Amino acid sequence: MKIFSDNFKYFRNNFGYTQEQLAKLLSLDRITITNYESGKANPSMPVLKKMIELFGISLDYLLLNENCQYPKSIKLLILAKNLDLSTYSEARSSIESIINSFWSKKLNPEINYKLDNLVDSLTNSFNKNMKELRNQKNITQLQLAQNINISRTLLNQYETKSFPPIQRLIELSKFFDLSMHAMISGELLSFDFDDKFFGKTILSADQQLSIEEKKNLINLMEAAINNQK
Repeated sequence: MKIFSDNFKYFRNNFGYTQEQLAKLLSLDRITITNYESGKANPSMPVLKKMIELFGISLDYLLLNENCQYPKSIKLLILAKNLDLSTYSEARSSIESIINSFWSKKLNPEINYKLDNLVDSLTNSFNKNMKELRNQKNITQLQLAQNINISRTLLNQYETKSFPPIQRLIELSKFFDLSMHAMISGELLSFDFDDKFFGKTILSADQQLSIEEKKNLINLMEAAINNQK
């Protein structure tokens, strides 16, 4: 499916992996990587989870690329959360200054981004999460199936054993108003910062900086944390 193949190749190239290197890291053969990039095959859910863990990004970013409004770089945001302590106030100011230098060039500090709202009882099982989300909506399998234009039998499979194609996962994410990342992993894309200005700055930067720029920012954050250990 084109929506995945083009994005997958984009991320492989931008994170600096050859097909052979990535295949080894994902415990696949190179032909499988080639098939992903040509649209001849799509990865399974376990492989998708390995990809986002390796790249340090959200599933929504992997599948939607620049159309993703949810947080993109999980690694960047986790490091930022680590800096969201009073002992790192100087480091935060330094990071903010670096990001602000980008604002003057090309970035919009008021850009919109989405965060997951708190959803109780999510797990790392997509099938269990599907049932839980439907129950929280207080709708039957038939009602949900009709909303996304599939059979009730197929929906039941999503709640018990199978994984939907990527386009349907996107549709389910929109219906539940929840990130695909949360749906498959149980990990909400919701980052609450005590330093509100710093948090807003980081979340805006996450939406707009290039992968290379975010790599540099990650390196600076890691250095700031290590320097204070």
